[in-house]
Amino acid sequence: NDPIKKLLVDFLSKHTHVFKLLNDTAKVQIETCSNTYASCLIISWFLSKSLPEHIEYFIDKYSELYMTGFEDSFKEFWNKCTEEGIQSEAIALANYMLSKSSSYTETKIILNGAIRDYINEYSIDQITSLIEGINSNDQVYGYAYASSYFSIIKEKCDQLDSSFDYSKYPNFIS
Repeated sequence: NDPIKKLLVDFLSKHTHVFKLLNDTAKVQIETCSNTYASCLIISWFLSKSLPEHIEYFIDKYSELYMTGFEDSFKEFWNKCTEEGIQSEAIALANYMLSKSSSYTETKIILNGAIRDYINEYSIDQITSLIEGINSNDQVYGYAYASSYFSIIKEKCDQLDSSFDYSKYPNFIS
C-alpha cells in the first residue's frame, strides 16, 4: 500500500544503491508511487542519473503530483541539495512550485514546507523571482493567510535591498 511504499522511498533516498538490487516489479511499484506524490518524487533522486536531472524530471511531473506530507520531504531534498552544493536549484524549484500552485491548500503546503524555513538563504534575485511568482498567481496572493508569509518575505527582501520597488508587484503588496 502507499504508506509502506512511501516509507520505502524514504529508505531508498538514504540508501540509493539498494534500488538497483530490486526486481522489476518492485521498481515499477516504487516508480508509480514516486510519480504520484510530490513528497515521494522529490526525494526519489535514485531514479535519475544526477540531482539536477532529477529536479528537471520533478518539474516535468509537478502538475500531476499530489501534495501530501511534503514538508519533511522538502527538508530531505534541501539537505541533499546542500550536500551537492546546489541550494540555488532547490530555491528555484520552491519558487517554481509556488508560482504554479493550483489551490490555496497547495500554496499553504509550499509556503510552509519549501519557502518559510529557507527564506534566509535567498539572494535578492531569488527573492525577486519569488515575488514575481506570487504576484502572478491568484492561488497564492489570494490565499487568506498569505500576508503573514509575505511579511517574512518582505523583511528578507528589505534586508537585501532597502530600495526594492514593490510597486511592480501590486498583488504582493496588497
